[in-house]
Amino acid sequence: MKAALAHEGAMLKGAFWLCDPENFDQRKHPVILEGLREAIGNRERKSQHLFINHFFNKYSDDMPPCWMMVETISFGQLSRIYQASRGEIQTAIAKNFNVHRTVLESWLHALTFGRNLCAHNCRIWNRTFTIKPKIPHRYAQEWPAEAHDKLYVLCCIIHHMMRVIANDTSWSERLRGLVNERGALPLSSMGFPQAWDAQAFWKFA
Repeated sequence: MKAALAHEGAMLKGAFWLCDPENFDQRKHPVILEGLREAIGNRERKSQHLFINHFFNKYSDDMPPCWMMVETISFGQLSRIYQASRGEIQTAIAKNFNVHRTVLESWLHALTFGRNLCAHNCRIWNRTFTIKPKIPHRYAQEWPAEAHDKLYVLCCIIHHMMRVIANDTSWSERLRGLVNERGALPLSSMGFPQAWDAQAFWKFA
């Protein structure tokens, strides 16, 4: 996502597109810019990133180019930047992942929430998620509506993204192994349908 955000934005709007309020919902851009400045640092406040310090030592610009800035931001910041970006920028980024821009926006929001739960060791196997991602029409039959707010749909999103990013990934195999070792935990509590791994979406042999 960071690579797509930096590349597509730069190709459309230039290397410093993140600094230009014209590329965003202008009400939200000041908050985004403040977050970027906090993540990057400046000449007086050294960054934890050596490449940022090198940039400030060598160049006179107030902010580094976008491909440097995105390296410093959190996943939550990335999601907020995408959400506030103009439609043409969102569309260009979303094409990298074969989904509509509004679908990707909802996925990033849901993944950020799920990631934060995991980072804080929260219980997720039977959680009802308050952030509900959009389900693309082509997956409407395979992603059950009753699992819209459950772990299963988050796993489906990750599987879709991983197939785009690294088609030879073993992530889905490892997921199946983990689910099969769950003991007495019911599949339905996680939103997983029975025989979920037989669906064509998962492409198991």
